[in-house]
Parts: sequence; C-alpha cells; structure tokens
Amino acid sequence: MTQRAKLKTNVAPIASEFGENLARKWFGDDVVDEMPRYVRGDKKGQFKGWLKWTKVIEGGWQRTGPATAECDYNGRVLYPNQILNKWIEISIWGGEPEIVAAHSVQ
Repeated sequence: MTQRAKLKTNVAPIASEFGENLARKWFGDDVVDEMPRYVRGDKKGQFKGWLKWTKVIEGGWQRTGPATAECDYNGRVLYPNQILNKWIEISIWGGEPEIVAAHSVQ
C-alpha cells in the first residue's frame, strides 16, 4: 500500500511584517518594492498582495502524471516540511488574481 503525501497551502498578507519579510527573502527587494501600496485606510502605505506557498505536511508519494506503456508509475517522493511552490498574488477587485512572481521546485 502506498502512503500519499499531504500538502497544505499557506497564505500571508504582504501588508504584515511576517509576509513582507518572507517575500523579500524568497523573491528579493526589487519584486516587493515594485508592488502597489494601499492609499487609504488602516493599511495606508503598506504593500498590497498575498504571499502563498504549498508545503508538504506529511511525506509520501505524489502522482505527477498518468502511467505510460514504458513506465507503470509516474510520480515523486515528497518529504515533510518541503516547500513545493511559492508565489505572490495580487487580487484586483472584480477580476482574476494576478501572479506577480512565482517559484516552483520540481
């Protein structure tokens, strides 16, 4: 029997100190400094957007595609606390979220 990996997507607003520091660490100061800022309200002057990342909670197997004639399996092993994807997203009111920067570990 196969143990499947369990993943969790985490979210932090870049307007928070934690979110801004982590975004600067992962994507650099240039990307964060170019982001739009709030112009009114309690968050005036802080950055708009969300930092999101997918983390492995419980290690195991993850399927990456269908099995083929040459190979009866197509997947990878994931380990706990491994970060798979990280991205910065800006939500525009009434529209689809826009991804500003992204990094994927394959």
